[in-house]
Amino acid sequence: MNEKMTKFGLVREAVEMQGKDFHDEVVPLSAFSFDGLDAVRIGETQYRMRSMAGQAMATRLGIPFQYLNRCDVDLQARNLNYWVEKQKENSSDLFIRFDGTDVRAVFSKRYVPIDNTAIIAEMQSLGIADDADVQCYMDDRFMMLNIPSPGKKFALMKKDEMMPGVSISNSEIGLASFAVSAFMLRLICTNGMISRQHMAKSSYRHVSEKVLQNLPAILQSATSSLDLLQQSMKGSLAAKVENPEELLLTLNDQYLLGDKQREAVVWAWPQEKGESMFNIIQAYTRAVQFDSLSAEERFRLQVVGGEILASVN
Repeated sequence: MNEKMTKFGLVREAVEMQGKDFHDEVVPLSAFSFDGLDAVRIGETQYRMRSMAGQAMATRLGIPFQYLNRCDVDLQARNLNYWVEKQKENSSDLFIRFDGTDVRAVFSKRYVPIDNTAIIAEMQSLGIADDADVQCYMDDRFMMLNIPSPGKKFALMKKDEMMPGVSISNSEIGLASFAVSAFMLRLICTNGMISRQHMAKSSYRHVSEKVLQNLPAILQSATSSLDLLQQSMKGSLAAKVENPEELLLTLNDQYLLGDKQREAVVWAWPQEKGESMFNIIQAYTRAVQFDSLSAEERFRLQVVGGEILASVN
């Protein structure tokens, strides 16, 4: 689901549909028998190992993933099964996340799920209606849900309105922690920016279910800095840039952007071109709309926009 703007109810339905075949089990390491990096038998049942699950298993067994990934299938299986046999007597059980006949994630038993369905249900209980306008980018690895607050809308420039709100992000397979941040939506182009400035804590590891019980307080912390975010955004208009194209290249390196993200910034710049830091920030937030990016790559670009804004003021 990659939507510049959609309805909360549609996001809820998409999350429910995505999770219809999800289930979790605690499995002993000795139950695993590999036919290759992406094919495993657990007991008598064969499963496909998704990429993140394969990387997690390789790390757990102490096999360098880059080496294993270059091996042919038979050598992958021999390596994996050898180390399963070596470690099975001293290894604790594993928490395995399934999607039908796919293994989507491998964790230790300490892992406590914070699932997208639980997050959506909690937001619904806090009063987010199905017809509320939201922005959502979601795939099988990552979810970013941005919820603007219409009552807090303000004009940054003539006919250029901004709407603050909150951003919620989560990965059920270990790509990232559960996180809540301040969010700013530019209505004229639906560019979104995520800011963690002024927050004491914004991300929460998957080790306790209590974080969802504390969600109202976490949301309050995220929204407490919105006035400062508004002032910072106005300040970025006054911050002039002598060579914006050169600065973009420097920032791409500074924030370690991947090739696709850099391509997205190049695509976005002509649409946001100008001589202020505001234009620079908008190039990164516009880049989120570039085709073929993953949900996590889009999230990172919105965060980079917020981090650049924080560095201006």
